Amino acid sequence: MTIRMTYDQEAEMGYLYLFPETFTPAIEETDELEENEFLNVDVDQEGRIVGIEFFNEEANVIRAVHSQAFLYAEHTDRFSLRLQNTIPKSSCHLQGVTFYFAETDHTGFIGLDILDLERYPVDVLRTLAQPAYK
Repeated sequence: MTIRMTYDQEAEMGYLYLFPETFTPAIEETDELEENEFLNVDVDQEGRIVGIEFFNEEANVIRAVHSQAFLYAEHTDRFSLRLQNTIPKSSCHLQGVTFYFAETDHTGFIGLDILDLERYPVDVLRTLAQPAYK
């Protein structure tokens, strides 16, 4: 299983699912990521980010990679996802997840780390992961 991403050509929007199709938490709210107005996060009733909506220029990263296969890298203390092989210049943290960006102004999404392994189900994330060097 790989991480699901979709891109709507007509709406020019992208979506990144943090969990597999078999894990279906109900979305309780959608919040704009404070540091980047072109990213919205869908949050479930447990306070977990379950998906990310990409708009405007941020949607370009999903458009470019949505047909490729991506997996989390599992580390002892986190699950990491990188959509681009770019050194982050900025980051922000929300709901146990750190978001990484290519630019200092929090634009150019390149990936994320799921850090709160108490809140996010490790057994479910493992279905989308490959072991990483620890």
